[in-house]
Amino acid sequence: MPAAVLQPVRIPRRRLTWLRPLALLATLDARYRTRVRLEQLDDRLLQDIGVTRADVAAELRRPLF
Repeated sequence: MPAAVLQPVRIPRRRLTWLRPLALLATLDARYRTRVRLEQLDDRLLQDIGVTRADVAAELRRPLF
């Protein structure tokens, strides 16, 4: 007897439209928090990941979206 194959549940796109603003807010929040943490790193840690203070300043000037 063959094993049953599970198929993913298909949700119509019109039902997901209300999630888009929430997904955008979650993305903006994650970017903001990442940039705050990046700004707080000391020079030694920045050097470890190959980022300069100028790179950090450029990233902080970029818009969130």
